[in-house]
Amino acid sequence: MQRIINGFLRHRIIVVIVFTMLTVLGAIAYPQVKVNYSFADYLPKDAPSVIALDDMKASFDAGVPNARLYAEGINAVQAERLADDLADVDGVDEVMWLGSVVDTKTPAEIQDADTVSSWKTDKGYLYQLTIDSSKLVDAVPEARAVAEQAHATHVTMAGDGVTTAEAQGSTATEIMLIMAIAVAIVIGILLITSHSWFEPVIFLIVIGVAIVMNMGSNIVLGEISFVSQICGAILQLAVSMDYAIVLLHTFRRVEKEMPGATPVEAMAETMIRSFTVILSSAAVTFFGFLSLTVMRFGIGVNMGIVLSKGIVFSFLSIMLLMPCLILMFLKPLNALEHRYLMPSFSRFANAAIHIALPAALAILIAAVPAYVAQERNDFIYGAADFVQPGSRLKSDADHINDAFGRSETWVIMVPEGRWADEQAVIDDVERLPHVTDVTSYITMAGRAMPTAIVPGDQLDQLISHGWSRLVVSMDVQTESKDAYALVPEVRDTVARHYGDDYRLVGTAPTT
Repeated sequence: MQRIINGFLRHRIIVVIVFTMLTVLGAIAYPQVKVNYSFADYLPKDAPSVIALDDMKASFDAGVPNARLYAEGINAVQAERLADDLADVDGVDEVMWLGSVVDTKTPAEIQDADTVSSWKTDKGYLYQLTIDSSKLVDAVPEARAVAEQAHATHVTMAGDGVTTAEAQGSTATEIMLIMAIAVAIVIGILLITSHSWFEPVIFLIVIGVAIVMNMGSNIVLGEISFVSQICGAILQLAVSMDYAIVLLHTFRRVEKEMPGATPVEAMAETMIRSFTVILSSAAVTFFGFLSLTVMRFGIGVNMGIVLSKGIVFSFLSIMLLMPCLILMFLKPLNALEHRYLMPSFSRFANAAIHIALPAALAILIAAVPAYVAQERNDFIYGAADFVQPGSRLKSDADHINDAFGRSETWVIMVPEGRWADEQAVIDDVERLPHVTDVTSYITMAGRAMPTAIVPGDQLDQLISHGWSRLVVSMDVQTESKDAYALVPEVRDTVARHYGDDYRLVGTAPTT
């Protein structure tokens, strides 16, 4: 091992060049890594909601509506033209509006008032859009622009798709801000705990190289979750900094113990002494992160791979690159030495020893209510609940909710052709609390109208590949007790007529 270490240290310029090249490659690859913002894509493949979602994708071009657009200041003719224009936006798979459920040429006096009020106010028209999740970033602003070009005086948009598009557009900026804050905190801590003003520079270079290599190497995974993207770099910075501190402090100690040794000899001894300590610590963290891969929820697998891979890169950077950098920058490290700025904690240590038993008892007692409280935590999965108060997304959502009420949309798929059972399901579902509307082939065309005379583009939205599609609208918040309470009620209602031969898709059924 001594010979290998000496070889690395003798060829430290080559080592630095190799790490520089790998860092450049990582920086080039990082922007190419695809980020997945959908929790649904990470659910177990055998979960009923995933099977339902896969069947819907295979049978219908459109999925579950994920955006609402409210265009004010337009008349009926402009509203119909806008519906056609929105359908032409790249990424918009389906558009539903008042004209999708009633004949807009029929006098308003003989139309169902509740149905009309669900889609139209005195100020404008509401549109439900189903947008391809891979095209949200471009499709959402384009849909807004199309509505504005249609002479709408005020355009607002809300929904999971809109929130996700905003998140995708701002994630890179948010990550940079988070990293800047984290780095500033780390620098502050290092400055008061180090012995040289130049030590934080070495630490940040080494950890930064490891982070860039890790994030760039994610390209081999095909895609990563947005959780892995946001947390990966921060966690890698946090858990890897200790390894770097151990190496440098060991080097300082070896220098004092071996006053006649050259810097290279001292560093070689440092690497030998610290190898086992750093490897042990890194291994514990590595296998801790790797344990996430046994989760059935796919985000755990993705995070486990990304984070454990980051530990490997950090270990290699600290054990190979950092010794070379220390030797190369030894002069500024020594020239910028300062006295140790941290105060003595001897009094605190003595006090801690004296109160050790009561403190331990207090912690054990506090653990009981803490355990009970953690079981009462509520977790959110839908993008709509990530909206910040005071943001445009929040004000737009409130504006639409004030005009039309809250709206959550699910899709029920039942076998085609069993019209009596389908009508019974529609009637029963419409009687459930919070259900405001059910749209299907029957509600739009009626059982008596043969499917052969219905235009193909309209028919394919509601009947395809042996399935009949029912779009259910509810006045509940996406992730709420009311929404979750409706899931078993809807399942039981459909099961009474179709047994297990149905599919239910939506945010609440999925989460």
